[in-house]
Amino acid sequence: MPPSLTAVGTSACWRSAWYGQRTPGEWNRAYRELDQFERQLTDFGAIVVKFWLHVGVDEQQRRANASDTPAWSAARNARSEEAAEEMLLKTSTLGAPWTIVEANDAAWAEIRVLDVMAATLARELAPVAEPTGAGSDAGSGKKAKKVKA
Repeated sequence: MPPSLTAVGTSACWRSAWYGQRTPGEWNRAYRELDQFERQLTDFGAIVVKFWLHVGVDEQQRRANASDTPAWSAARNARSEEAAEEMLLKTSTLGAPWTIVEANDAAWAEIRVLDVMAATLARELAPVAEPTGAGSDAGSGKKAKKVKA
């Protein structure tokens, strides 16, 4: 279940919020639902920024060996990579695209995410310039009258 949405004018950050864990059979329906949900958010004016933090195979194995996690499996990793690729392809849209971030180095990944967030917010929240032109109707949305010379 998705987390509670925030009020207008506020921001939030969710980790795997509405993507979560699903069985293979649930994903086809989930792709459509995720696309519809994110479209509703963007139609309402929300700025949706999605990141996939990709950790390479060698780094995943190193991290698994350094922790008390169950044995790392190359076969399980390959299946996860295939599922992730399908999910990224089927849920990246013009209104809510994925940004894939190399995350072997956590500090670098954090900086990259912040850079993309800053650029996206600056672009999406930039004031829209009023159209300029001759006549008192410039910027009013009315069509300018043609004047014969």
